[in-house]
Amino acid sequence: MGNFNPYDQENTNRQIIEALENIAKQLQQLNHEIRNINQSIRSK
Repeated sequence: MGNFNPYDQENTNRQIIEALENIAKQLQQLNHEIRNINQSIRSK
């Protein structure tokens, strides 16, 4: 992610969107891992 530039709103918006998309992907991965852990615990 590049530097924050308050004078380049389009670039800043794009960087924020990319960061949020990355966070969303990480949350989906964590959710999947937690579901797998829960299933593992239930099956024991």
